[in-house]
Amino acid sequence: MDIHSLNSLRDSYRMAATNMRIEELCHIVNGINSGDENMEMTATYAARQFLSWYPRSDTMGYSHIVSFINANVVPKLIEFLSRVKNPDLQFESAWVLGNIASGTSDHTKAVVSAGAVAGLICLLGSPHSVVANEAVWALGNIAVDGPELRDYVIEQGLINHLITLIKPDAPVRLLRNVTWTLSNLCRHKIPPPSVPAVRQLLPALAHLIHNNDKEILVNACSALSYLTDSPNELIQEVVDAGIVPQLITLLYNTIVAVISATLRTVSKIAAGNAIQIQALITNNVVRPLMDVLGKGNFQCQKEAAWVIMNITSGGTFEQIALLQRLFVGVMAPLCALLEDAYVRGRVLKGRQQDYLGPVGWLG
Repeated sequence: MDIHSLNSLRDSYRMAATNMRIEELCHIVNGINSGDENMEMTATYAARQFLSWYPRSDTMGYSHIVSFINANVVPKLIEFLSRVKNPDLQFESAWVLGNIASGTSDHTKAVVSAGAVAGLICLLGSPHSVVANEAVWALGNIAVDGPELRDYVIEQGLINHLITLIKPDAPVRLLRNVTWTLSNLCRHKIPPPSVPAVRQLLPALAHLIHNNDKEILVNACSALSYLTDSPNELIQEVVDAGIVPQLITLLYNTIVAVISATLRTVSKIAAGNAIQIQALITNNVVRPLMDVLGKGNFQCQKEAAWVIMNITSGGTFEQIALLQRLFVGVMAPLCALLEDAYVRGRVLKGRQQDYLGPVGWLG
């Protein structure tokens, strides 16, 4: 078979698949709008399968999401969120809305402008944890869109509702999604979340970094790294929340991803002012940094080196002198690390920033 024939065959298959998708979509839309609860449930489940089956990476791009928005089923799905006597329908509707919101910014805004946020927040109080979990996931997809929608969901009271889900008997899967959504609220820094919002978030994050689950720890530390990659005012909020001691403890964790996420936060605190650097020194940050530099994973060693760079860039003479005394025993592994051409180049680039202030974490 020649190339022309092969391309023609491929195009015919693609056209047939597209026609099948259009026919399937019509059945789904009709079912959602049927007014019959059994058909609504079946169609909403099929919508979830449809959105999951045709990922954004296929030849349709985002057209499968656009098709649902253009069919005007989003308001109906939002209505299904209030069906308290049918938690299965609530679950499926939240899942579909979360899938639509995970598309482009325009798709996310279409879900929000239809009024989904209030309905999803109401589901956080569902007695069914699986329903609450899907609502958390959908709200996380909305919050991560950008500062505008982040601030909007915060104004709607999302933080307090998320905090109520952090309980000793909460399922791990739910806590993971709650932590992920909290991290999405912290992610954007132009502008960062407001100080009042950060003060709401910090007690929850301070609690979550004591969890033993890897995913929860990584997301909680990532949230703190986003917050500390901001003006010194927000770094000070993190320090004042009493989080630094547990961050230092996490540097002794055996999981590389946890150590790496923690080091990113510590590095950004070290990029703050002398008071914030002192909070790290007072809590004995040097000892675990020595351990990481001496025997840690390469990526973690690099991040530990950035902590030192930031302390030497922004610390006082006394703080730098203390660092020199304490680091005598680790100079050999640090020098060995600098023998790597890539790391040496990054460190030299960092040293050029000394006149401009702390360099932060360049990952």
